[in-house]
Amino acid sequence: MLARQNRFHGPQGLKRLYKRSNIVRGSLFSVRIVRGVDSGGFHAAVVVSKKVSKSAVVRNRIRRRVYEAISAQDLTRLAGYDVMITVFQDSVTILAFGDLKNEIARQLHVAHKQAKSQN
Repeated sequence: MLARQNRFHGPQGLKRLYKRSNIVRGSLFSVRIVRGVDSGGFHAAVVVSKKVSKSAVVRNRIRRRVYEAISAQDLTRLAGYDVMITVFQDSVTILAFGDLKNEIARQLHVAHKQAKSQN
């Protein structure tokens, strides 16, 4: 699980992400990234709507799997950035964890390159 200090607290950070972020869309989820206010660390959020699954158990399982896949990444390159992953498909629950990690790594890499080139 991602450390508490690296997760968002309150709606203000997410509002900033929705307004100013770069978006990389994939078939299962999208990644939003923006330069954070805190230059030392990073913040991450995972959003899974009720359109993905009506069951809170399934949504929470998806959220936990994605958080675990994020924490398995090289997080030093994300220092100073805020990241939000929005899940579109419930097939993330049955996707092999290695495939999920690779897809998140690929989309984070592309999003990070876009965010760096914008600044």
